[in-house]
Amino acid sequence: MNHQKTTVEPLGPSRVKGWRSAGVLLELHTGEPTALPPHSHTDFQIGITTRDPGEYTCRGRIWIAPPGSIIVFPPQEVHSVNQVGGRQTDGRSRLMYVEPERMLAIARTVFGEGAGMPVFENLVISDASFIAAFERMHALCETDAAEHEKESRLCAVLARLIGDFAVAAAADTCRERLRAKMLRARDFIVSNYSENISLTQLADLAHSSPYHFNRLFAHHVGMPPHAFHNQIRVERSKALILGGASNAQVARQTGFFDQSHFTRYFRRIVGVTPSTYALARR
Repeated sequence: MNHQKTTVEPLGPSRVKGWRSAGVLLELHTGEPTALPPHSHTDFQIGITTRDPGEYTCRGRIWIAPPGSIIVFPPQEVHSVNQVGGRQTDGRSRLMYVEPERMLAIARTVFGEGAGMPVFENLVISDASFIAAFERMHALCETDAAEHEKESRLCAVLARLIGDFAVAAAADTCRERLRAKMLRARDFIVSNYSENISLTQLADLAHSSPYHFNRLFAHHVGMPPHAFHNQIRVERSKALILGGASNAQVARQTGFFDQSHFTRYFRRIVGVTPSTYALARR
């Protein structure tokens, strides 16, 4: 009996092309997928996965996203990208990052003015029609098409995303006090990410001891304060890179100790070095 061996074509190193269009950050990932440690984003991350299959950890469980499906990660929800081995499919993923304020505004046009932030109970979307619309919109935003056309396509995709796959959440008016303290500390880090913020300073803001605060922050936000701080610095660095700043300038402006420190964290969180984060200035 003849056994035919399957040949797996090498995908090459992981590459990320980033650009801004229609008011959002978009990325095109190509090459070999990269496992990423637990992290979160300040924006909604929405993207087509081409992993075989995509395997993610979020909300204390494993999410399997078949090739070509879309996965959504809401702001501040800690998740990780798990390594799943070799691939035989096209090594390409299209991602988009949308600010919470924009998603909230669209949710209120879909569900009514009393709606809160849209809630995605199922993070994986397999609807073929919506996936095709998302991919067309993302590809259009990579071209020189008119900005109003890009904006129109983006708004239509987001309205459908929320209307078809999210549920209306009541506006949050009774937030538990302890959680509110941790979220205020989180927001302080976001607003002052380039500064050298001490654990004692954050604990004082929350009227807590440093040890108690460190444990509570990790519980409510999903990671320790220092890890969250470095992650925000990396997120903010993308805009500077796309603006043409050098790695040394980015490291200095985002508060990293030096360029080596910045490069190490950027690669750990994004999956590639800043130098391979391809620029697409528009």
